[in-house]
Amino acid sequence: MGSVTRTATFAASADAVYAVISDARRLTGWCADFALKVTEDGDDWTVETSIGPVHLELEADPAARTVDLRVTHDIDGGADHRARTRVLENAEGGSEYVYTRIFGHGESEADATALADVIEIRLKALAASL
Repeated sequence: MGSVTRTATFAASADAVYAVISDARRLTGWCADFALKVTEDGDDWTVETSIGPVHLELEADPAARTVDLRVTHDIDGGADHRARTRVLENAEGGSEYVYTRIFGHGESEADATALADVIEIRLKALAASL
């Protein structure tokens, strides 16, 4: 197991960034490569993706400005992907966003570059949406 972490600095406040990342419905804006459509499914979410529907658990803590994500599905043998994220205030009135993607079953350090590239694309899209 392992993980890959990327960070981004935004001019937007930590509260503004948190409002976007903690709302699963807004994934289609900043994770458009993944989320084609998001619908509420009880306490969790169903995300329509290019490979089919997946289950999303989103656990948000507004006081700590953390958002933990877990994506599971049974497509092609299944997957269980997790990410831990946090938004911090910075000294300039903006924010720092820390995104850690934990390797899923079958993923390893060999996948780190590709996973980091995906995170970077999403961070740029998030910046554009703020």
